[in-house]
Amino acid sequence: MTNRIQPKTNRPLTRMVVPPVNTSRPPRETAASARVTSTGGTTRLSELQTLGALRKGQLLATSAVTATGTPTRLFPRGPITGAGPNPAAPPRISPLSADSHLNGAAFRVTAPGVNPNAAPPVIVVNGIMTPFSGATSLAQEVSRVTGRPVEMVYNNSDPAVAAGMSLAHHARQARARAEADYNNLPLPIRLAVGLNPANREAFILGRTTRYLAEATASPATADWVKRNALQNPPAAQTQANLILSQLESYPNSPVRVVGYSQGAAISAEALRLVERHLVQQHGQAVANQMLARVQVLTLGGAANANDFPAAVNVTSIAHRTDIVSQYFGANRSAFGQGHIGDFVNFIREGFGVRQHLNYLGPNGNPEVARQMQNWMTNPPQQDRNLILLDYHG
Repeated sequence: MTNRIQPKTNRPLTRMVVPPVNTSRPPRETAASARVTSTGGTTRLSELQTLGALRKGQLLATSAVTATGTPTRLFPRGPITGAGPNPAAPPRISPLSADSHLNGAAFRVTAPGVNPNAAPPVIVVNGIMTPFSGATSLAQEVSRVTGRPVEMVYNNSDPAVAAGMSLAHHARQARARAEADYNNLPLPIRLAVGLNPANREAFILGRTTRYLAEATASPATADWVKRNALQNPPAAQTQANLILSQLESYPNSPVRVVGYSQGAAISAEALRLVERHLVQQHGQAVANQMLARVQVLTLGGAANANDFPAAVNVTSIAHRTDIVSQYFGANRSAFGQGHIGDFVNFIREGFGVRQHLNYLGPNGNPEVARQMQNWMTNPPQQDRNLILLDYHG
């Protein structure tokens, strides 16, 4: 597949405001300092939240955060402001709500043994249903594999809330279609059915159920979900300002973005915000030139290359039966396709969930790490879909 917009030769650009970012290595902390403290422009967090087992739906990366990998809070400032609330914010009864105050916040994370001054950092956004400790583990693993510090944007979203939002929206649409069907019945039939209100409601309910079932497997439904229920405006705004900062601060280097699962959908929205700002400031041609320096890597992403601005280079990695990639992302053409053997294998793989959780970490697919390292050393100049065989290591 050829790149949607070919990159152009760099030329001098109007300088943008660069948000100050503290890039120094955070000091080693002890258990006695496991509280939030503020110094200057950073907030150091030690032994953040729960360091126990990671819940279903989260990338199983490395073990609990070590002292050398303690995240440092960043406060990026930039021209993109006014983000609305997170529509999938966890309710108070959700275990994820303990970390809700960190949603959309940015942190510097560096894996042990990685040069904290290597630049530019990789910008990472985690997936849905991930506690802060799990997001930090993902960031550490990306740092270890890429050999770079990570600027992590924390996404705190609840899948039950996102699913409920989608169900309510599509149920309303299905009900409206069913009522329209009833109103369009020939008058004698409508009168006969309508003599008994229970019969009228049964007719509408049956049609509503059918239309809702059809919507579940529709690509249009998947597009609505990732553009609405899977968005996180505070996280997208933070990420957009980090990207703008790197585009200005590192004019001769690629800006690298990694989005896992829902993090891919958030990254797509962040880059749409970046594109809108750059077009307003410099025009479309210069905006495309700058966006061509952005390299995106999605892992089991809830977005595909077409969700990103055309000038951005997107590499999508997904396991064959990863349900998120099949429904929302780069492997959408495989959703609901194949023969009975594929369906049996899909069930055996936990309905696609198992292959969504094993990209990185001790039990991760080593081919994913190899492809990520290749992405770092050889930035592609076109979009790539890498659909890998399921991994059972």
